[in-house]
Amino acid sequence: MKRCGAVKALNPEWEKVSKKLEGKVKFGEVDCQANYDLYVKYKIQGFPTIIVFAADKGKGAFVYTGERTAKGIEEAALLKLEGLGSNMNHKYCANV
Repeated sequence: MKRCGAVKALNPEWEKVSKKLEGKVKFGEVDCQANYDLYVKYKIQGFPTIIVFAADKGKGAFVYTGERTAKGIEEAALLKLEGLGSNMNHKYCANV
């Protein structure tokens, strides 16, 4: 998969936070060209898009719109993990 500059720039931070939260939070990537149905379902507007899902599907998901840093992504993921994301009003989040 070809990666745009923004995705390449995010990769070191993504790797850092995924290693730090290993065992607590699952991180993954989706190629929207190969998975067009997910692109449509989640109304992807640009790349990279970070969507945080709760383990409990009833708690929904949110699009992370904050800084593309390991610290910012970690904070948002842990808020969701702790259940604070069920009605997300965090400054870097928008409900999906």
